Amino acid sequence: MSKTLFKKLMVTHLVVILISIAVLGVFLSQLMKNYFLNTKEDELTTKGQEISSITAQYLKGELNEDTTRYIINSLERFVDARVWVVDKNGLIRMVSRGSQCGRGRMMMRQGFQLPPEETNRVLNGETVKQVGESPHFTEPMVSVAVPIVDRAAGRHEVIGAVFLHAPVTGVTVTLQKVYTFLIIATLVAVILAGLLAVYLSKAISNPLHQITAAALAMAKGDYQTRVKVQSSDEVGELAASFNYMGDKLSETIDALHQEKSKIESLIMSLGEGVIATDRTGTVVRVNTMARKLMQFAEDPIGRNIKECCSGGVAEIIQKVLEEGIGKSATLKKENITVLALASPIKDSRENISGTVCVLQDISEAEKLEQMRKDFVSDVSHELRTPLTAIRGYNEALSDGTVEDPEIRQKYHNIIREETQRLERLIHDLLDLSRLQSGKISLELEPLDVGAVIRSTVEKLEPQINIKGIAVELDIPQNIPYIMGNEDRLVQLLIILLDNAVRYTDAGGKIFVSVGDVGLKGVEIAITDTGKGIPKEDIPFIWERFYKVDKSRTRTGAGTGLGLAIARQIVELHHGTIEVESELGRGTTFKIVFPLAES
Repeated sequence: MSKTLFKKLMVTHLVVILISIAVLGVFLSQLMKNYFLNTKEDELTTKGQEISSITAQYLKGELNEDTTRYIINSLERFVDARVWVVDKNGLIRMVSRGSQCGRGRMMMRQGFQLPPEETNRVLNGETVKQVGESPHFTEPMVSVAVPIVDRAAGRHEVIGAVFLHAPVTGVTVTLQKVYTFLIIATLVAVILAGLLAVYLSKAISNPLHQITAAALAMAKGDYQTRVKVQSSDEVGELAASFNYMGDKLSETIDALHQEKSKIESLIMSLGEGVIATDRTGTVVRVNTMARKLMQFAEDPIGRNIKECCSGGVAEIIQKVLEEGIGKSATLKKENITVLALASPIKDSRENISGTVCVLQDISEAEKLEQMRKDFVSDVSHELRTPLTAIRGYNEALSDGTVEDPEIRQKYHNIIREETQRLERLIHDLLDLSRLQSGKISLELEPLDVGAVIRSTVEKLEPQINIKGIAVELDIPQNIPYIMGNEDRLVQLLIILLDNAVRYTDAGGKIFVSVGDVGLKGVEIAITDTGKGIPKEDIPFIWERFYKVDKSRTRTGAGTGLGLAIARQIVELHHGTIEVESELGRGTTFKIVFPLAES
């Protein structure tokens, strides 16, 4: 085995080294050739651009011929390039000394006409670069043509071009040096490869025997078997990889157990219930939410779904197992509504291997839907009542059945009041909608809450005096300012005070107090001695159109949206509002606003 391996290694190493050196040689030679040519092109371009302004003066007659010729001859010696100055008609106006004589070149003379295909691009303002054979030279050249632009008086007119030609003979010399280096490197590599192959044939055979024996032991389940690593080469890496594989096998088994635990934890922590069964209907997995929703009397794991689930869940799971298509059912359990969605689990052959049933608590969704229906119903009722009155009185006025001027005026007043009630209802609905949608952004500023309260109470004095209600204010002098919007704060106070006046009998009292509650802010308390609110109704008073007294028909004084708007205003001020009430003794609303920034 060692001899065969030795031959394979030796041949492989030699072939790889030879191919690598050949590829490297081609790459380096091409790289150096491209580098030299690119460097030469950049050098010629730079020099051409530098002398273009000088040659522009020459072509315009601003610089004499001797000076110009001296400059281009100096440039030729400096960059080893033949220089031609061509006017805009393609006529060579001047050439450097090397263009007129020398080995390996055609002689160019002043007055020679270049063909248009050589001058069109550069005379259009483009810098032209070319490497290769040229009809004017007998050897490959690096050629660069730079336009001469007349920039006098703001013009940018091309009046000629500078051509620079440099031979590429330097590349050949460089490549010969590279080839010589590669030949020497190849010979040294072949000798070293032969010595290395002999060494590797002895260094590899013994570790391979060890790896083979360890692999057989691992195949029998002994994952603790390891190979001693004696080198850092490929064989050593193979031994290390074998040991690494053994470590990873043990880690993978542990990871599988951990992954199983993670999946189990994920299923158990889902916000929706999950019940999984096998193809016989035996429960194999139940998460925490499913146990909570179904309230199993016993642990369902290992039992048939029919034994542990009564009603819809067991039925739809059984149908899924029989029909192979998803089923759903809605279940009512005590105070919750559960939507059950069951689907088949199929293997690669489309055979049913079990089912998974997802249980969703849709109680909140049903509540929201009911709220939506109630809202539509309430709005319809609130709109229908005044519209019915308006239509009835309008018909009475229109058909002429009412002739008494006082009665006609009374009907007109009723129609106007009902119209105003509709306007208030629509205004409040739109205002509440904007507040709840977050489309209103209040501009908050430091406010003297005491002054705002006094001003608001004065606005409501006619209504207060009509009912004979006493209003007592308790507003200390040194109450700190709050951050608020004055218009919305007045709207909030009017809503709460108007409710207090409306539900307080004649001769009752309303107390308005302001207090400093430290870092929490400033608290406003509005207390009345009215009818109060039943304890079971308090959580719902913030809903739109909610009626505490179900038997009482709403009067035209309010729209039933006030407290809903009030809560939204408080939240926009980043404050809190709460209510305390005792039936027959009165109600207190407490609002806390944050302090103004000092």
